Amino acid sequence: MPSHGRAEARIPLNVDWSEPATRPVRADWNAYATAYDLLSEHNPAYQALLQEFEDFLGTIEPPRVIYDIGGGTGNYTEIAARVFPDAEIRFVEPHTGMIGAAKAKLAAYDNVSYAPLALEDVEATGTADLVISIHSLYAMPNQAQRLGDLRRLLRPGGLLYLVDLGRPMDVGDWRRYLFSHLRKEHGLAGALRVFWQGREIAKQNSAILKAQKQGVYWTHSEAELATAVTGAGFDVVRQKAVYRGYSDLLLCRARPAEQSRPRPAPEGKIMNEQVTEALKRARYRVLTADKDLEDLYRLRYKCYRAERTIAPNEQEMMSDAFDQTPNCVHVAVEMDGEMLAAMRLHLVSRLSLESPTLDVFPELMDEVKRGRTILDPTRFVTDPAARKQRVPLHFLALRIPFLAAMHYDVDLALAPVRAEHTAFYRRYLGYQTTLEPRSYPGLRKPIHLLTANFREQRDAVLARTPVFGPMDDIPQSSIDFPALTDAYIASKPGRSEAA
Repeated sequence: MPSHGRAEARIPLNVDWSEPATRPVRADWNAYATAYDLLSEHNPAYQALLQEFEDFLGTIEPPRVIYDIGGGTGNYTEIAARVFPDAEIRFVEPHTGMIGAAKAKLAAYDNVSYAPLALEDVEATGTADLVISIHSLYAMPNQAQRLGDLRRLLRPGGLLYLVDLGRPMDVGDWRRYLFSHLRKEHGLAGALRVFWQGREIAKQNSAILKAQKQGVYWTHSEAELATAVTGAGFDVVRQKAVYRGYSDLLLCRARPAEQSRPRPAPEGKIMNEQVTEALKRARYRVLTADKDLEDLYRLRYKCYRAERTIAPNEQEMMSDAFDQTPNCVHVAVEMDGEMLAAMRLHLVSRLSLESPTLDVFPELMDEVKRGRTILDPTRFVTDPAARKQRVPLHFLALRIPFLAAMHYDVDLALAPVRAEHTAFYRRYLGYQTTLEPRSYPGLRKPIHLLTANFREQRDAVLARTPVFGPMDDIPQSSIDFPALTDAYIASKPGRSEAA
């Protein structure tokens, strides 16, 4: 999830971590359709999804109108059509290869109609009792608007059955999982035969992973998806991680239109509980020793290499000159003695102007000239291996800049982030987009600059998401920030010691 030329001596950035930029990648869904049903037939995790959906249908009143959005080759519509033969099912799928396979599969059902449309082009409003969306939202443009479209299709009280791919598609992990299963079921020759028949699946899954890494396709945590869903006018009835932890399943109920905006988001309670439980296992540590910093630089390298956003190097460490400035603080999140997340902070005041984001957005110097202080958090990383676990590491890490802003009594908090992360910062932390996106040293994709007037936003953020603030009943959730006496001075007295 940064030239100011104001300092007497400019610190050079003499390491180029970047790789050549590439064009955006997307999956070819028509090509995927040619082998897609191998996934259904031979993938136990996919079979489990289908069974859970059928079990769910047995718990609800028969719906009159059902939409299957991004219905693919029709596997979920086939179940719905069989279980509810009297329902009117509207199959929405924009890709001709997918919809052709679905028509062939569903030919025996006369209660299914077909719309070769994107979700945003479906004109019906408020008629559906059930909307199904399986592994399609993440690949659509502007997920917040698309969730609004899903809500628009439903009558108040109608149900959304949503499964979405949230974590990066680890093609190697899936290959090992499927090959192991196939070999047990069909022997080595049979496994190799299925792999050869399904080679298009592997090709398109690799494209999905590339698109996720480029930010073309959405990646999210359970809490982030729940936030987006409730913001679109739904109550989350049930939520769980599925598909070997790569996806999230949410059963949602459409709220009446008059309740869609003002009602507090119920996922906030879920997320706060998850973070509170995680804090009991975690601790924060300010890193100053050389060995600790080397471990941090290795974690950074591991994270950025996992996303292929930097070139490899022999040391397998990632650092730059900004790591050594006197106004820099490194904070890590540890669990069970292992560093799982970290963030770098620069405190900008008249005593020290060094900041990677001020280098990229020099207009921010106007704030310093006005006597304001700035918090610049960068190098936000979470261990790729830990992302599959149900630990809200991103929330644990984002407590670092929030508590730092409280401790140092900061005026302006920055968030230099990629496009796909801006909605999270706006919703949870009250940030607003300030300047147009720009190239950022060492990164392939442009960075958007969001800012928040911290003192104005602090109380509202804590009211919505209290886990961002001090947790007195969990002592290890606090952070022992250094004084930075010679490198930082607040713009006014009264710095908080609460962090």
